Amino acid sequence: MENELGQFIRNKRKGKNITLMQLAKKTNLSQPYLSQIENGKRDIPKPDIINKIASALDIDSYEIMVKAGYIASVKTGYSREFEDLLTEERKLIEEKDIMFQLINNERVYLDGKLLNDCDRKKIIEYLKLFCQIANKET
Repeated sequence: MENELGQFIRNKRKGKNITLMQLAKKTNLSQPYLSQIENGKRDIPKPDIINKIASALDIDSYEIMVKAGYIASVKTGYSREFEDLLTEERKLIEEKDIMFQLINNERVYLDGKLLNDCDRKKIIEYLKLFCQIANKET
């Protein structure tokens, strides 16, 4: 049985020099469970598990969801400029998800590092300041 998702996760993890134990700690998932996913010995995880793995590996959620089969990979035939806009929109959605996680005190990884409470508070303060500036300009 082809295991595109597991191979994808393993390649990304190894490319970032992250061990299974480190990934397990970052995701709050067990090392054996992650190993089984990588080796195709488990069913495709639910989207929330996949998003935990994507966040911990600092990879595009859209791409891993395609690999998992939750999102169809479609050759659109659109222009490169339009494809770039779609990619940018996906990034904005991911950033919005990170902001939602921040606001709801969920675990947030940025560049593969778990944000601590101090980092979280600084980001929220920067967002408040940004909103004040944006409101003055309108």
